[in-house]
Amino acid sequence: MEESSSNQKIEAEDPNIITTSMDVDLYKAVANGNIIILKKMSEDSIRSQLTPKKNTILHIAAFFG
Repeated sequence: MEESSSNQKIEAEDPNIITTSMDVDLYKAVANGNIIILKKMSEDSIRSQLTPKKNTILHIAAFFG
């Protein structure tokens, strides 16, 4: 498994999908309601971001509401 500076590849349930651990700055921004950061990201990039517990950006936004 390869690691990059802020993202680490993790295994997904579907072997055709590559997921990465969620970027810390992205997590903090979404948790604080700053969704402007999402406009700068591709849809595939947004979908590939998961927390270690497999939560998506939507989960984080809903949790911190």
